[in-house]
Amino acid sequence: RWTHPIAIYPNRINPRIYSQSGYFTIHGKAEESLEETFTNELYRIQIPLTIIDQLRELLQFSGFNKFSIYKDLDSLGKYLSQIHNVNT
Repeated sequence: RWTHPIAIYPNRINPRIYSQSGYFTIHGKAEESLEETFTNELYRIQIPLTIIDQLRELLQFSGFNKFSIYKDLDSLGKYLSQIHNVNT
């Protein structure tokens, strides 16, 4: 068994996993969080609530939105509703 968490790079056969470039972790026997285990490799970023709307606009302008990340019909609907100002 593992004593520390390890990251697994999954096959990219699912469009959602592919678009997120995600990894999975297996934690083994360790009970510490990833932040506690990898103090020099991981950083927590706290975003002030006052800039959330500005940050969303910046991400949208940069090409990041619900559909570009999740790649499913639900996310496409939410994205289209957002850009066309449709309230659901």
